[in-house]
Order: sequence, then C-alpha cells, then structure tokens
Amino acid sequence: MTTSIAEPGNAGANEGAPRIVIVVLAPLRCGATVVSAAVADAAAMSARTTTLVDLAPPYRSGLTLATDVGGTHVTSTPQVRLRAGIRASGASVLRMESGDVALQTQFWGRHLVPGPGEWCAAMRGTDTVVVDLAWPVSEELAGSGSPAAAWLDGPVAPTVPLLVVESSASGVDRAEQLLAALARCDLPTPVVVVPRVSKVPDLIRSAAGPRLLAVLEQTTVIPIPNDKQLACAVIGPQPIRMFATAGARVLQAADAALAAHPRKEQP
Repeated sequence: MTTSIAEPGNAGANEGAPRIVIVVLAPLRCGATVVSAAVADAAAMSARTTTLVDLAPPYRSGLTLATDVGGTHVTSTPQVRLRAGIRASGASVLRMESGDVALQTQFWGRHLVPGPGEWCAAMRGTDTVVVDLAWPVSEELAGSGSPAAAWLDGPVAPTVPLLVVESSASGVDRAEQLLAALARCDLPTPVVVVPRVSKVPDLIRSAAGPRLLAVLEQTTVIPIPNDKQLACAVIGPQPIRMFATAGARVLQAADAALAAHPRKEQP
C-alpha cells in the first residue's frame, strides 16, 4: 500500500505532488549529512514544507544537535522511536532514537530502521522530503526487505537520487559502483554534487566510468564549497548560509529530473 506524504493541494511548488530527494553517497563520511541539511534548509527557505529524514543510527548521526527538541513518534519496533525537531530554517527533522542504552552506543542493525511508511506517518502536509540514507546503497539494495532500500526500490512518492561524489579517483570509482546498484531502481537521472570544492575538478569526468559519464551527459554537477561544517561530526540548528545557493541549485536540478522522468502508476 502506498503511503501519502502530503494531501493534494498542500504540496506547493510541485502542483499537488510531494517529491523526495534521497541523498546517497560514495563513500560514507564525505559530507552527505551537511549536504542533506543544506538542501532541506534551501527548500524550507523557499516556502516549501520540508522534512529532513535521518536514517543514521543515533551513535553516528550528524543531526543530533541540528534542531530544537520536539515530540516523539512510536514505531513498530519497540526499541526505536522517531524524534521530531525543527531547524531554524523551518525545516522539520525526523531521526531515530532509543531508550535502550546498548543501542545508543553499539551496532544498530538495519532491521531496526523503520520503513518509509512509518516515517511518512510522522509527517504532516510535507511536500518536500530530503532523506539522508546513511547506509551503503549497494549493500542495502542487495539485501532482502531492507527498510532503507525501500526508499529507493519502490518509493512512496516521486523520488530523485542525489549522488554525493568525493573528489578523488577512489570516490569516482565508488560512484560508478553505486550507479550500477541504482540501475535496478526506476528512478530519474541522479543529481550529482561534489563537496569541498569551489568548482568541479576535471578528475570527475576524466576518471568516470560509463555509468557516471552517462549521468554527466544529462546533468550539471553542482560543487559544494569547502567549509569547516563539512568536517564536523555534528551540525548545529542554524542554516549553513554559504551553502544556500548550492542547495537551491540542487532543488532546481531535482525538479527538472523528476519532470523528465515518466513515473509509473502505483498499483
């Protein structure tokens, strides 16, 4: 059953249909959480009703200090609840937490992550959802019934992947592997961002494999300027002002990708 994120007529800029920007990264720890927050802030500041979903376990979440303290939502997993909060930009944030002390500091299995329907049930009138996937996409899509992968494989609303590529030969190689995993999903051409650069380096194209080259032919790569926030393990509640332009460009590119991609009707 498809879960609705926004009621028709409450979705603002997308004429009644919500949209999801899901941030996937190659590799982990390359600034994707900061990019996610920047895109959510840009959406909220452009009058879109926005929710940022953090799928990272609490012990490695970069958003634990990103909001005020709001209410909680129970889930079907007794050990896990969703904590709500609001950023200064007006973007809502949902992240996981647990009263189980062991789960606050130790390994958190992917089976504990609530599925998209439970996150969507905690949203009200949201027209733009930014999901920080925070799990290795290739492993998630290769598994069976992964809640994190469900955001990509059979999404609940029009969804565009945002691929965060590290500016290195190994980062480009990982992006190629990630695109191979995403090929099984019925998704638009990914939006590509490269953090910690003021302009896109030639390396991104010169080292790209066939899948990444095909994406680069269809989209403009968006650089995210370097800033100390990109090196922080935890970000604060205030919008990252120097990333506002890049965040707005990501949203424009995501809307264009969705418009160019015919969406299959849900059964």
